[in-house]
Amino acid sequence: MLPNVHQGLELMKSRGLRLGVVSNFDASLTPTLRALDLSVYFDFTVTSESAGAAKPEPAIFHRALGEFDLGPLSPGDVAHVGDELENDYVAPRSLGMTAFLVDREGELSSAVMQRVVDRRHIVRDLKDVSDLVAPQ
Repeated sequence: MLPNVHQGLELMKSRGLRLGVVSNFDASLTPTLRALDLSVYFDFTVTSESAGAAKPEPAIFHRALGEFDLGPLSPGDVAHVGDELENDYVAPRSLGMTAFLVDREGELSSAVMQRVVDRRHIVRDLKDVSDLVAPQ
């Protein structure tokens, strides 16, 4: 689990952000989130099993955009956070989403990575994301 997960999620919720999970996972995701005391933070979950598509396919992201109870959102209205370059950064950005790539260990320093990833979109934990998407 990422450092500061609960603190970061709590900050985002307290700032009025709607949160969801988009994951290449199956139906066991919901009980897993409950067991980790994380489910309280999320308004919805979309798994590759429920969407019939897996990241990096656009269909799973479009399914998530339709899950917000305010009605479907456009890609430019949301941010995606993850730790896999293709699935969690390149794919959502290709749809027009803001994306943040988690770099727990400072490993994203290769020349290839520097050409692909905007350094402003690299975060260490969810508290960093909270400050970037909903500054105080």
